[in-house]
Amino acid sequence: MPPPPLADRLLKLVCAPHRLEEVQGDMHEEFNWQVERVGERRARWRYWRDVLGFIKLSLANWLFARDRKSSDYSSTSFLNSAMFRNYFNIAFRNLVKYRTYSFINIGGLALGIAVSLLILLFVIHERTYDHFHANADQIFRVYSKLKFGEQELQSDRVSARFGPAVQEANAGVLDVVRVATTQGRIVIKTSPERKFFEDKFILADPSFLAVFSFPLVEGSAKTALIRPMTVLLTERTAERYFGHEDPVGKTITYNNKLKFEVTGVLKNPPSNSTVQFDFVASLKSHPAIERIQNQFIKDDEVALMNQRVQAGSFRTYFLLNSSADTARILRTLPGLIKASGGGDMQGTQYIIDPLTSVHLGVNFGDTANSRYLNIFLGIAALILLLALINYMSLTTARATQRAREVGVRKVMGAGRNELAGQFYGESMLVTGFAFLLALVLVKVLRPPFYQLLQLDIDPSFMYTPAFGLAALVLLITCVLLSGSYPAVLLSSFSPVNVLKGNLTTSKGGPAVRRVFTVIQFTVSIGLIGCSILIYQQVQHLQNRKLGLYKDRVLVLPVDASLTQQYSVLKHDLRQIPGVERVAAASSVLYKEGGSIFFTQSPTTKKDISIHILSVDDQFAETLQIPWKSKPDPTRLAAPNTVVLNEIAVRKMGFGKQPLGQQLSFGSEKSEVVGVMRNFYFTNINDSNEPLALFVAKDTASAMATSGGSLYIRIQPSADLQQTVGRIETAYHQINAEKPFEYYFLDQTFNSIYKSEARLASLFSVFTGFALFIACLGLFGLAAFTAEQRTKEIGVRKVLGASAASIVTLLSADFLRLIIIALLIGSPLAWYAMHQWLKDFAYKIDIAWWVFALAGGLTIAIAVLTVSFQAVKAALINPAKSLRSE
Repeated sequence: MPPPPLADRLLKLVCAPHRLEEVQGDMHEEFNWQVERVGERRARWRYWRDVLGFIKLSLANWLFARDRKSSDYSSTSFLNSAMFRNYFNIAFRNLVKYRTYSFINIGGLALGIAVSLLILLFVIHERTYDHFHANADQIFRVYSKLKFGEQELQSDRVSARFGPAVQEANAGVLDVVRVATTQGRIVIKTSPERKFFEDKFILADPSFLAVFSFPLVEGSAKTALIRPMTVLLTERTAERYFGHEDPVGKTITYNNKLKFEVTGVLKNPPSNSTVQFDFVASLKSHPAIERIQNQFIKDDEVALMNQRVQAGSFRTYFLLNSSADTARILRTLPGLIKASGGGDMQGTQYIIDPLTSVHLGVNFGDTANSRYLNIFLGIAALILLLALINYMSLTTARATQRAREVGVRKVMGAGRNELAGQFYGESMLVTGFAFLLALVLVKVLRPPFYQLLQLDIDPSFMYTPAFGLAALVLLITCVLLSGSYPAVLLSSFSPVNVLKGNLTTSKGGPAVRRVFTVIQFTVSIGLIGCSILIYQQVQHLQNRKLGLYKDRVLVLPVDASLTQQYSVLKHDLRQIPGVERVAAASSVLYKEGGSIFFTQSPTTKKDISIHILSVDDQFAETLQIPWKSKPDPTRLAAPNTVVLNEIAVRKMGFGKQPLGQQLSFGSEKSEVVGVMRNFYFTNINDSNEPLALFVAKDTASAMATSGGSLYIRIQPSADLQQTVGRIETAYHQINAEKPFEYYFLDQTFNSIYKSEARLASLFSVFTGFALFIACLGLFGLAAFTAEQRTKEIGVRKVLGASAASIVTLLSADFLRLIIIALLIGSPLAWYAMHQWLKDFAYKIDIAWWVFALAGGLTIAIAVLTVSFQAVKAALINPAKSLRSE
């Protein structure tokens, strides 16, 4: 029965703050006793009389002690050093005394923080790409979009003249950098023993060192890239080729043809740099490289293309005065293109965007998808939430064991704020220990984490201010959240009820703990369901029918240096035991993408972009690609003939009579002599593309003139390792200039879905972490429940209850909570996966049994966790249980 509320408010106004709780508690207890003795009405009058009498006493005290300071009524400050030391000692003793709960609290928090830090490390690394440049907010990149027929194409390459012309026409352009890359992998050699494949060889203007923040260790930034045939090495590259010798002044050989002089050494580019390199050569060396790479393009054609302002082969970066200059540049572009005689297609649109937005935007290569970064952050937040819930749940569960301590402190004058501060201090201590342990776990788990996600992050990135600040914010967040609810709950206990033994925990304890448990297992079940579905989708993508045979097909890249030995190599490979067939193509399927040609349909007159692939006449049989219209063997490899796939026939509008149609490829016309069934050949993961195949005779060495790849199908029964070793021996016997390298076609195809496979791996591992943390908390709660019900268990056993019935008794409550979590988590996971699968052209159907399996696994693991404590409690001698009470 509550006393008169108005009288209570009046009491709060006149009572000293440090006495209010004690006085109010005594008066409430007196009121309840008077209600039972004289009735509610008379008890209310007496309560008013006591309050008014207290006002009279308070006025007298004020009159006789007017000079007393308000601070005289305050309790001992929590920041008092002696009190702080006392609180620390009590907290530390509690950690040592209750080792099991301390281990669960600290271990669970440490694991949650460690996982969150690892994910934060990855996310911050991806979101800080290119921010290390001193002029990061002033560097911009240009790229173009154009529509060709129904297809939109994008390119980040422009002509050599594009950048300088824009700079001359716009005062806001402070500097310009052109960067060219080499085609495919090249071989760099300094000696017969030091010969390696390289794929990070770029050429750049001298302004490269002024615009970007890539510091020189050796050499002069003003002269390093001035002369042709000069090159800068990174520190790691200099060590690989020259050991501990000074590389400046020495030479390297490019593809066994060109000599470059080393003029300096650069620091290794950071892992969060869009521009990656091991070699930076002077851009004036570009014509010499073009001559050996494109032997069929005339020098005057190259010069003409480079003088026009249009698309080309150079990545171009501008250092602008401000971002507002981008609009002015785009306004001047049409005039510059027209004045230079540029031949861009109608409708070409140029975009100039900040360098810092390239990595997570349009970067024309493998990138961290921004959507996946948000998913990773969500996983980190959920796992950290589970760890914090564990701490709060166990701390409040053990509240009754701290209740007398709280009551005594309040009687001695401690206020609620001081008590809340004490429990916040304890949470700070526990979180501090957990954070230190988490840093150790991060150190241990970082290498397998990087390997799991196929990451390349500099070890030094952990010590950057961005990650340090994020870790500090995470620590503060953990302290505030973990200590909030326990501090509020424990400091709210009434000293009168506590000291009389009338404390009940219904004020939020059991109910809140049930909510916490449901949240934990809702997250766990959701993550398990999502993990299973993501794995199924990745398997569906990787194992779907491609229209060709890709298993145990070894792809061996070859280059123009093998033109003379080409036929000999193919013959030797076919003699190797275990090799079924050998074919050739101009590129590696699923890796290099091939070439794209723009042509016009002779029937519909529509512009069509079509992929071009040169193959030999063994290609279809080797990869088991079926024919729709198989050509006459005498016409298959004849000059000026072409084979199309079904999609190309449809897009060209040839209908049912494609054979004999003429297609224009530049100045040449080719006759369609055959139609292949559709097969997947590009690194595009959502649909197939139109394809034209130019077929050459198997014996023609022309296939190797511009390089290409051999496709070697290995027998299913052959020993794979031995067969690959024999292929390598045959390759070295022809004295090839390049080192031996190879790919397996199925692995190359699977790499298309690297982001999805990465997500599947992450979900699998961190679902395990989440489930472990949830079960850790469940284990602690089960242990506490068994401890609290020791007397009840003893009585039940004395009355004849079996161990099985006691296990059921203790497990039933938790089982009900997990079933509730299953009913909540399954729809949430279904919705999340439904949204994710929308972006896939080829996707699985979400089956109901996935969530049933997730719930069944969770229930099984949870029952095992609870049963351990339940069995332990059920096997205790009841005499001992009752004596302990």
